[in-house]
Amino acid sequence: VVQKYFYSDNMPPIGTQISYMFLMLNQYGHYFMQIFGGVFIGILGITIILWGVFPRYMGFSMALAGIGYILNSSLFLFWPGYDGTITFVLLLPALVSHFWLAGWMLVNTPHPSKNRDLWSHKQEPAENEQSDEGDYEAPEKPQK
Repeated sequence: VVQKYFYSDNMPPIGTQISYMFLMLNQYGHYFMQIFGGVFIGILGITIILWGVFPRYMGFSMALAGIGYILNSSLFLFWPGYDGTITFVLLLPALVSHFWLAGWMLVNTPHPSKNRDLWSHKQEPAENEQSDEGDYEAPEKPQK
């Protein structure tokens, strides 16, 4: 009788064990990355609050989303057996604030061509400005 020297009857083959190990490393790496993403989103939220260009409540929502990312990832990493029962509640502010930011930027983004006629090649000078057609006189140099 030839015995199986490389694995026993109650263990899967070694290739399957290594694959599972790399899948677990990938999962923990993803949650570790989410902690850094949560810190970034929190700093972005504070920046939005202090900057004043975006709505202030959007900044509060972004900061809350960053806290949610950090809490969710910390629960998965540091609480063995956590199955993600409140993940949706923790990441709901992220869902709302990301779509809010994307929609706000689509509608309210400043663009160089806003307030400018795109179809004319030459802009008309204002009443108090001179045109470029030759009636402009260079200022005289002061005499010494």
